Amino acid sequence: MSKTSPAHGPSIGFVGDLCLSLDVINTVRHYGPEFPFERARPLYEQLDLVVGNLECCITDDGPNEPPQRPPLSTPIDVGEALKFSGIDAFGLANNHVMDFGANGLRSTMEHLDKCGARYFGAGMTLGEAEAPLGIEIAGLRLALLGASEFTGSWALEGRAGVAPLSERRLLKRIIEAKKKCDFVIMCLHADLEFVRHPAPWRQRLCRLLIEQGADVVIQHHPHVCQGLERYGDGLIVYSLGNHLFQVRGLEYLDRPGTDNSMLLQVDLSRRDGSIAVNAVAHHMRIDWTHRPVPCAPGEADYQRQELEELSGELLDRCAVRRVWRATCRQQICDLVFSSYYALRKRGLVAMLKENIALLRTPEHRRWIYGFLSAGFL
Repeated sequence: MSKTSPAHGPSIGFVGDLCLSLDVINTVRHYGPEFPFERARPLYEQLDLVVGNLECCITDDGPNEPPQRPPLSTPIDVGEALKFSGIDAFGLANNHVMDFGANGLRSTMEHLDKCGARYFGAGMTLGEAEAPLGIEIAGLRLALLGASEFTGSWALEGRAGVAPLSERRLLKRIIEAKKKCDFVIMCLHADLEFVRHPAPWRQRLCRLLIEQGADVVIQHHPHVCQGLERYGDGLIVYSLGNHLFQVRGLEYLDRPGTDNSMLLQVDLSRRDGSIAVNAVAHHMRIDWTHRPVPCAPGEADYQRQELEELSGELLDRCAVRRVWRATCRQQICDLVFSSYYALRKRGLVAMLKENIALLRTPEHRRWIYGFLSAGFL
């Protein structure tokens, strides 16, 4: 039932990465399925729709072949927590929902169906993955679209996967959705992790999506909160950070800022024949049980100031390029070290094959171009 009053349009909430894998499994089994979202749910309940990025698959089966990296999945009994989450729709276009292949994706979608949740951004075919999720609230027709940069999990015409982040395809999808809906929301999963600002290419892409008809562009994957940008009549959210995720005690994710979280409330209202957008950030922190909890007033003020600084710096092209240049340089250093260890462990031929395969993918070529162009590309 809509919480919208006749005088106002709908309110939509967006949250970041949700992963019920790793030690979150123990949290759910110890405290029960209602516990992970217990502190956040009262905020969700004030909104008409809440959307999150489900960064794992829900299955009791293992992968068909040894994975190249640690997979993120959770057993079906732990996935029951989503039923009590208060989150209405889940974006599946990310780099982990396909960790257990087509069977894992099918199991995830079947579980979400049983939970009464909606989803978008992945499917058993390319057409299903790219199909918009249509939702009507208070007479306003919304379309939610998803796409992921990571080519290894892209769907094809006859293969399950996620919707690809292809500029040409994204623009076409937005134009088609705009013909049928009043408000288009694009959710992207892209870029490098743990960085303060988006890469210049991602900022350019997001602005182009707004120019072509998207009203809001929401993004995930960096695992830290990034800034917000008003562009034309649209809103761009560069990263919402983590929301339900093990960050403490996990070497890869236990870094500054990874426990910062936010619920972004987007209020819509009709004005002079168009739809006005107003955004409010509810600042949260991931606690020692890996769940999101609202910040105390002092901490919320600090995070609010940090978000304002991040958002202001997005308007400084030199600052964005400087961060991107440093990030690309670090990626080169990491590649050199990983190549050295691959050479020692597996030999020259194996090392060269791995590096050639890596550099043939668009997501890795982008930071190569960034390094060679000193942060301009």
